[in-house]
Amino acid sequence: MEYLMCGQCVINPLTIAGLVAASDLFELPELRQACFEHLPHCLIVDLICPILSSLETYFQFPSAKTLTVKVLAFLDLNAEDVLCSDFFPNISEFLLSSIMQRNLRAQEEIKLDAILAWAESHSLPLEQGNTFICKILFSILSIQDMNVIG
Repeated sequence: MEYLMCGQCVINPLTIAGLVAASDLFELPELRQACFEHLPHCLIVDLICPILSSLETYFQFPSAKTLTVKVLAFLDLNAEDVLCSDFFPNISEFLLSSIMQRNLRAQEEIKLDAILAWAESHSLPLEQGNTFICKILFSILSIQDMNVIG
């Protein structure tokens, strides 16, 4: 709204998702461009999960999808740090599933710890095969891990 009234606004990690969605909704190419130009300044390990969570709200907007792709590319390169961040356990089930299905550059132990931290923060019981957690864990097992198990 500030941009519509004044022609300027503050772009930061907390506002970028909403602003890029507004740029689509109100057809504001200058605002969209400013968001994409500012994105590299927002790509900080501890802010990736809050940004992705915010973008999830606006996923119906094309620019939010494009921004999400760029944020996920950063996550891929910094996976271990993002998975260990204090904000990772707060992401949605959808984001957890989406992230864990990616080809992350992270040790399996770090992935497992992140999933367990997420489950604990969402008060999910880990005993007796919580199906969601089992699906996630199965999806990250490598063939080598399966050979060790079998």
